[in-house]
Amino acid sequence: MAAQTQLKGPERFPALSTTSPPASSSRSRVTDLPATEGMAQRSGSGLHFFAVATAGATFVLLFLGGLVTSTGSGLAVPDWPLSFGQVFPPMVGGVLFEHGHRLAATAVGCLTVVLALWTVVGDARPSVRALGLLALLAVVLQGVLGGITVLYKLPLAVSVTHACLAQTFFCLTVTLARSLPAPRGRCHGRADLRLSASSPGSPPGASSASSCSAR
Repeated sequence: MAAQTQLKGPERFPALSTTSPPASSSRSRVTDLPATEGMAQRSGSGLHFFAVATAGATFVLLFLGGLVTSTGSGLAVPDWPLSFGQVFPPMVGGVLFEHGHRLAATAVGCLTVVLALWTVVGDARPSVRALGLLALLAVVLQGVLGGITVLYKLPLAVSVTHACLAQTFFCLTVTLARSLPAPRGRCHGRADLRLSASSPGSPPGASSASSCSAR
């Protein structure tokens, strides 16, 4: 009878038979979420740093373009896209400024292509994707205007448009870098995960605060 009563006990008191989820599943869920979040954060941080590098390279390009104008080297190389029919002509006199400016512009163009593609693939916001594609369109148009400026012997309207578009493109790269997520601290963004993983009896945020203070 005692054994029979023991077997029927959980049936008489259903509340006593309620079980909590296995601890192993909750632990795996808590450990998997920070890993996924960390991968996304690293990807976003890399895109942010690349956008900042592109904006910095564009600033240097603006400086080099100013050197070409101030030294009167705009027609030091009469042809385009090559320089005297060469990829690397003798870098002397005005050729140093003009061809150096072209090399820097080529580097910025390559950076912008990678940045635009990375933004389209790595960011889900339509506005940020559109900003990356707009920067790509601007740098292509800037290169074409630069070639027209040389081939048509510095026409005033094209030269002014070329200079204005250069500054507009720089603003686009800065705006894109500001729109992309910047890297965050190790503990920022994980407090909610640790809070949800903490036991009901512990004070809120105790586990996250202790781990952050330990670092």
